[in-house]
Amino acid sequence: MTLSSTQARYVFSALYAAAALILVDQLGELLVSLHPFHPEAVQWRFGAYGLVLGRTTTLLIADVTVVLAALGLGHPRVVQAWGVVHLVLGAVLLLGLMGFVLDAVQLRRELAARTPGGVVVQAARALVIGLLAVVYCIWAAWAAIRGRGGPGQAAPKDSLLVVGR
Repeated sequence: MTLSSTQARYVFSALYAAAALILVDQLGELLVSLHPFHPEAVQWRFGAYGLVLGRTTTLLIADVTVVLAALGLGHPRVVQAWGVVHLVLGAVLLLGLMGFVLDAVQLRRELAARTPGGVVVQAARALVIGLLAVVYCIWAAWAAIRGRGGPGQAAPKDSLLVVGR
């Protein structure tokens, strides 16, 4: 089955809308979960970063959806801007990860007394997910900056995304 140009534009536009819905939903739920805000409290910061990292995979789906929509609709500036967003987000995640590690060390004894063994495993998981998220953000920024040829650029022969051939 081949999509017409109008049908393809509709599908890719729907991807933008789906990504927006996912982003608004996940960020809204995160804000509600984090309220009331107490960034001065070590326990709050530790839990907040864990909650943020818990949303990583769902936000990754929205991220890929935005990129697919931008590529499908021929919006290279959106891809470039999204690359800049990834660069900033990677830096923020890295700073947050450093704070998370410091907070985990500070809370280690207190949390271990409440939930023996579980906190170490949860903190290790958050650390791994955080590191992978930083690597992903850096890679996505690099790929967006590297691939900024624009709509006139021919797709590589081994490209899996075929639009309008």
